[in-house]
Amino acid sequence: MISYREELKRKAIHLSSFWMVAAILLLDKWLAFAIFAILALVTLLSEMAYIRKIPVITPLYGFLFGGMLREEQKNSRFLISRGFHVLAAAALNTLFFASVPAAAGMAVMLGGDTAAALIGRKWGRHKMVNGKSFEGFAGFFITGLLLILLLLNIYGIFSLKSTGFAVAAVLAGDLAELFEKNLHIDDNFSIALVVGGIMQLSLLF
Repeated sequence: MISYREELKRKAIHLSSFWMVAAILLLDKWLAFAIFAILALVTLLSEMAYIRKIPVITPLYGFLFGGMLREEQKNSRFLISRGFHVLAAAALNTLFFASVPAAAGMAVMLGGDTAAALIGRKWGRHKMVNGKSFEGFAGFFITGLLLILLLLNIYGIFSLKSTGFAVAAVLAGDLAELFEKNLHIDDNFSIALVVGGIMQLSLLF
């Protein structure tokens, strides 16, 4: 397990990715999709170069991100980092969903996952499954719900119905994070798509 200090660094990078939420809301749909897709491809190629020990790229990538990689990632013959999953999720959310549901999916994934990790590591006392804590689970839910309700208010679509969908979406995202190991899907990817998908349904009913 990485140190709490390295966890803080990882989550600082996570939170810096909130620019993706702004891009989804402010940019043309296809422009935002192209940006995310290209960055995802560049990230994947960089990680392949790191694993293959390409001069310049490997030491640079190791210096910048090596301390934040999990042991299984460091020892893997093919590295797919969480950064790639975040960018892939942003691209697919932008492609499949309207702007507000897509942004909601990314906001909950970025904010909720950060809250779950930091609160769980620091104050988690009541264990649930997969080593996760109730405190982290609750931190995810509260943070994620506040972020969605803020978005709904900003865009004038706050209602009892949309609030109900928001609760369901955040709870589903929280469960995706809790059962990441069982699902064998990176939670940065699954949370964004699950939350975005449920919020997209709120526009149809």
